[in-house]
Amino acid sequence: MTNRSKDKGTKFETAVVRYLRGMLGDDRIERRALHGSHDMGDIYGLRCHGYEGIAECKDYREWARADLDRWKAQTLAERDNADAGFALLVVHRRGCSAQAASRSFGENDCYLTIGDLMRISGMGEPESPWADAEWVWARITIADAAGLMQFGGEWQ
Repeated sequence: MTNRSKDKGTKFETAVVRYLRGMLGDDRIERRALHGSHDMGDIYGLRCHGYEGIAECKDYREWARADLDRWKAQTLAERDNADAGFALLVVHRRGCSAQAASRSFGENDCYLTIGDLMRISGMGEPESPWADAEWVWARITIADAAGLMQFGGEWQ
C-alpha cells in the first residue's frame, strides 16, 4: 500500500530539485535521504556566494499559521543539523503548479530568515543580531530566491 501524502511530498521535492538545478545550472543539487530525528533538510547541494544551504519542502492542500510556524522551526533545526549556511522553506502555493516544467512553478512560496536572505543575496553575514532571529522571516517566490542565489544584488 502506498502512502499518498509521502508520494505527493516526494514529487514536490523532486520538482523543486529540477527547478533549482535548471535555474542555477547546478546538477549537484539533490534530494536527501531521511536521517530520522537528525533530519538535515529535504534538499542539499545548494551553493551560492560562498555558502552551502538546504531546503525543506512542504506540499499541503490546507494548512494554518501554526503549521507554518512549526515548519519554520523545523527548517532552522535542519539547517543547524546540516551545519548549513542558509535554509529555504519551500511551500507549494495554492494555484501554482507542483510540476517544475510549468510556468507557474516559480511562483511557489519560499520563506527564509532575514539573515539567510542576506546570505543568498550576496550581502554576506548580517551585522545585526536580529537578522537571524527565528521570528524575522521573509516570504519571496522560489524564482526570486533562485535569482538571488544566481546573481545576488545584480538580479532583476
